[in-house]
Amino acid sequence: MDYVNEPDFWHQMYEDGRARWDLGRETPVFVRLAQSGHLPPGEMLALGAGRGYDARLFARHGFTVTAVDFADEPVQAMQQMADPEAPVEIVQADFFTLPESWNGRFDYILDYTSFCAILPSRRGEYAALCARLLKPGGLLIMLAFPIGKRGGGPPYTVQPDAIVELYSEHEFSLAYREIPDDAVPARRGVEELLLLQKDGEGVARFTAISFQSQSNDPPPLIRTPEERFTDLPGYPFAPHYMEIGGARVHYVDEGVGPPILCLHGEPSWSYLYRKMIPVLGEYGRVLAPDFIGFGKSDKYTRVSDYTFQMHTNTLKAFIQQLDLREITIVVQDWGGMIGLRVVAEMPERFARLVIMNTALPVGAQQPSFAFRAWRAFAVKSPILPIGLIMQIATVTRLPKEVIRAYQAPFPGKQYKAGARAFPALVPVSPDMAAMKRTRTVLSEWQKPALILFSDKDPILGGAHTFFRKLLPAAQAAIIHNAGHFLQEDKGEEIAQHIAGFLV
Repeated sequence: MDYVNEPDFWHQMYEDGRARWDLGRETPVFVRLAQSGHLPPGEMLALGAGRGYDARLFARHGFTVTAVDFADEPVQAMQQMADPEAPVEIVQADFFTLPESWNGRFDYILDYTSFCAILPSRRGEYAALCARLLKPGGLLIMLAFPIGKRGGGPPYTVQPDAIVELYSEHEFSLAYREIPDDAVPARRGVEELLLLQKDGEGVARFTAISFQSQSNDPPPLIRTPEERFTDLPGYPFAPHYMEIGGARVHYVDEGVGPPILCLHGEPSWSYLYRKMIPVLGEYGRVLAPDFIGFGKSDKYTRVSDYTFQMHTNTLKAFIQQLDLREITIVVQDWGGMIGLRVVAEMPERFARLVIMNTALPVGAQQPSFAFRAWRAFAVKSPILPIGLIMQIATVTRLPKEVIRAYQAPFPGKQYKAGARAFPALVPVSPDMAAMKRTRTVLSEWQKPALILFSDKDPILGGAHTFFRKLLPAAQAAIIHNAGHFLQEDKGEEIAQHIAGFLV
């Protein structure tokens, strides 16, 4: 296998037309990163740069780029395709032999198919190389590919979690990870974007919720007037806020100890957890954020501005800004689809799962009639009666004051874009790579898990069986006489189940 260390092998792969890693164009995920504005221009090193499409991309966006490859054909191609408007320093060399004078020179290292091309036995050496070349606080931008466990290579398969662990041994911290929906079709679900930051004294932590292009106007945001939330029954909790992606995000923060992260669904907000927060606060630090578009958080006014990726990245940024670790995550409805996806993308942050009335659809089968009817209503109805929806989805007769509390975030139709968007975002097509990846990660979950489903949820109640099969070692219970929003019907009882699980 030593032939992979020789430039002639790679030169011949290009010559024979077998360079299947070469897209013949810029990598879509890197285009998005370059256009996002979240990466300040600096010195970038593209390792195993190939024909230099991505190197020239970043050069056009103001980065000072050095591109390294050791095979003749790609280096010659880079020289022939050189763009005076996007200058790139081209170096033909074995990157393992780059000079000591380059130590600590670069703000960024860009890697798409280098890590998977080297012998797996040299991956530790490669991580040490990145640590040597980056400045303190510098970022390794890696599109990890191909994810899997098959033998053979190159390319040699990778495991993103193993990459994160390897780099942690070389004083890197995971800054961001994402399963990109805009990967080239043949690679969806088998590549993952990782941003790993080199540690150092006084280094500011890099955070980002998304890498969306700034070429479009920023989405308009509105904020529910604070007086709408005055004297809500059973909700005495002090508000806390953070800014994520230009939006103010609200969260409840009660108790001390290991974090217990409670995620709401559609069209509810953190008010749904009001009966559980005092109980769980005796066992840890209870955090209940409102997703953008809900509760006291800011709201986009256009349905098109709400995406699964946006919500996923918002939650990851929330976790990173508070530096939450050893998390017990409590999820229901959309909180499960978003929250469990985040578990799959940053599993090292999570210690326990509590899964309630949710699903992980991958489009393999048609959704239930009840869900399809709900989805059509949410998208097409001229009004979206939040209070009525909450009442229909619970068994308990809700007092008028409670119904008004659920209606409080939505004083007008322009505030309901997020609530209208959620049903349409449920993955119903079979190419939803992120949900498939989530299922795979959970099928291998070795930490504690608790499954709590209600007996009167016509939309998601049947998913209880799915999760029992996916997590056969999990504890499980049925919550009786509770509807879809089981926290509303049986909040105190559920909290006691979770308390027993925690101890």
